[in-house]
Order: sequence, then structure tokens, then C-alpha cells
Amino acid sequence: MRRVFVDTEWTAVPWSRAAELLWIGLADESGQSCCGLVSNAQIDPANEGYVSDLLQLVTPEVQRLTRTELAGAVVAFCGHVDEFWAWIPTPESFAVWSRLGESAFETYQMCRDIDLQMLRSLVKPWPTNWPNGIHDLNAAAVAAGVQLPPRAVNHLHPRVHAEWNQQLLVSSVLQAQRMTANASFNRSANDWLSCLISPSLCRHLISTDRCLKTCTAASKPKRVGRHDGPPRVKANVRFGEIWGPARQRWTTIVQNARSIPDRRPVT
Repeated sequence: MRRVFVDTEWTAVPWSRAAELLWIGLADESGQSCCGLVSNAQIDPANEGYVSDLLQLVTPEVQRLTRTELAGAVVAFCGHVDEFWAWIPTPESFAVWSRLGESAFETYQMCRDIDLQMLRSLVKPWPTNWPNGIHDLNAAAVAAGVQLPPRAVNHLHPRVHAEWNQQLLVSSVLQAQRMTANASFNRSANDWLSCLISPSLCRHLISTDRCLKTCTAASKPKRVGRHDGPPRVKANVRFGEIWGPARQRWTTIVQNARSIPDRRPVT
């Protein structure tokens, strides 16, 4: 399973017709990352203020590539990707950020998966073995009930944001999901055993265990004295060889049986 975490920034607000890909950051579960700035992006003068705030976050290692070069770098990094992941804001947080008032919800539906839209606009044709959807990391974190990692000052930097997404999923969400799955499996196993082993069988196993304890205690070889005859010693040793291992095998079964509650119907 190869997961790639995506974050993008744009030449305008995402609901604008002038919005194009400006900057993209990718990261995978192994900690590798890729980041590139579109050097030939067309920026509307009306959006220069919006873009200039983003460009202040550009660090020296960010590659400045043409759209064609950046598309090739993205395809090479993603390779045989199975899942794309992105942080998708909730409708409420989007409404606060966008300040669109009553039209915020409708606009949210249009640009909810803006990271995937920008990725698809960059990579053409879209590889047939790539997923056509994107997973919501925000919703996964809420469902898992995990605490979000601290955000860096330059969190809007696409590489930083993509690496934060990777950290959140790998170290928190997936771990919480595995713990939940293990707990669910244990409950299912106990329910299955309680149905398989009836209360009457449990009582029978416990009763048999008491019998085996008595037999095993009687089978312990006696200390041979001067007046003890050889036939009695041989009989005791032989009985212990038979019942000793048998009781050990029963012990585990009986312990499990005792841990299963009596599910007889209440009358």
C-alpha cells in the first residue's frame, strides 16, 4: 500500500476561475517528499497580493519548474500510488475562512477536493493505475479521536503541510485504527468462544479438571523405602506418565472456559 499526501497552493482563491496550480508539495509514508513551484504560472494582477503572501514562504530548496517539468517530477515521485490523502477543511471552517456567507456551503462542495483537482490539471493524461479520489485526513483524524500534531509557523508551505499530513496519518490515525481493530477482534473472538462452548460444557470441563488434579496427585511416584515392593512403584510411575501430560493440556482449556460468562437465559 503506497500512500501519497498532497498539498497545493494556487494563483487565486480556489473558487475563482483564475485559480491555477502555483505550488505543490508531496510526501509518502517513508518520509520522502517532493516540492515544486510553477515558474511560468499566469498570475492575474488582481491576485498579486494573495500570491505575494504565499511566495514569502518559499524556501531556497524549492524547485522552480515549468508545468511540464513539474508534472514529470510528480509522476516520478508518485509512481504506483494506491491512495492520495489531503487535509480537507470542514464546511464550517471553510465558511469562516472564505467569508462567503450564505454561498459558502455551495462553494465548498465545488472546491472541497481542490488538491486533487489541481493535481489532475497538472498530470495529463491521468495514469490509469492512479486512484480517482482523495481521502480526507481531517475526517479520519476526527473518527480516530486522535490529537493533532503541532503545526509549524510556515504550515502553509506545501512541503511542510504534506509532511505534517504524513506524520498525522502514520503516527496517530493508523495506530489508533489498529488498536480499535485489535480490540474489536478480541471482543469478536470472546463472543465466538462463548457461543461455541456452552455453559454446561464449561462446567463439565471444570469438573473434569478437578478429577484430573486428584488423579495426578495420586500418580506422583512414592519414595521407595526398604519395605516397598517394585510392582507398586512401577504402577505409580506409569499412571503419572499417562495423566501428567493430559492434565497440562486440559489446564489451558479449562482456564479459557472459566473466563467465559455463563450465558444461560434468565428465567
